[in-house]
Amino acid sequence: MMQRVKSMNEAYEAAKSRIEEGLKGVFTRADNAYEAYFNEVMNYSLLSGGKRLRPVLMLKTTEILGGPVDTALRMGLAIEMIHTYSLIHDDLPAMDDDALRRGQPTAHKQFNEALAILSGDGLLNKAYEIMTEAVCTATDPRTTALCVATIAGAAGEKGMIGGQVVDIESEHINLEPELLDYLIINKTARLITAPLIGAGILSGLPKEKLTALERVGLLMGFSFQLQDDLLDLEGEARVMGKASNRDALLGKNTYPAHYGLEKTKRTIEASLEEAESILRNMDEYDWSFMIELIQELQKREK
Repeated sequence: MMQRVKSMNEAYEAAKSRIEEGLKGVFTRADNAYEAYFNEVMNYSLLSGGKRLRPVLMLKTTEILGGPVDTALRMGLAIEMIHTYSLIHDDLPAMDDDALRRGQPTAHKQFNEALAILSGDGLLNKAYEIMTEAVCTATDPRTTALCVATIAGAAGEKGMIGGQVVDIESEHINLEPELLDYLIINKTARLITAPLIGAGILSGLPKEKLTALERVGLLMGFSFQLQDDLLDLEGEARVMGKASNRDALLGKNTYPAHYGLEKTKRTIEASLEEAESILRNMDEYDWSFMIELIQELQKREK
């Protein structure tokens, strides 16, 4: 009997489940009561749910390309930890001052600001520890190190952090279009692109294929941020798990604020269509999972 092909949602949930199990095993060991409590603080944010989009992209893209899935899983766990640390710090009073994340109080509300900051620091450092260990045990350490460097760059001052700097420093200032694009690409799209490039590197793709995957990731990431901006305006806080209409209150530069709702929706549609087209042209691989995922992302409500 032929085995039934998993649907995209089933495949996504299977990958997500594997990631959740991996994350649960990160902060379990403690040598004293303080370490045990700090593990609880870090796990509060790390294990609070979420889409796990970035590690799923890392895992599934590597699987599609025939690369080392076990190494990809470790990289995916690290990327999710980097993402989680960024959310903890984003929510702090000094930054976006949010009280709700994923339907529960933010870390600084649940504990205190100092522990929230330290938990973000702990997650970031543990992410690099996990990735460094992956390099040490890899059959191809050089390629694995290049994957780590790609992820680090996407999270750094010319990636996510650079975008956050513009986001904060430009509040109540009308950014020029090029800087608005810079903000969106760096704050959000780089860390969604990194798993695709990282998977390609681990799988030994040539430069032109890596460039194509980078373009797919940037289009997906750009669209993802535009959807977040729309949801902040039109979404329900109950569904999203966080407060709505925050961007306008904080004077944030967003695509809808600059160009309006209709152009934002057209840009999302055009970007995701281009991403899908690029994947279809790389027809030596089965991109059906990714294409269906792109189509699902267009309909998301949180």
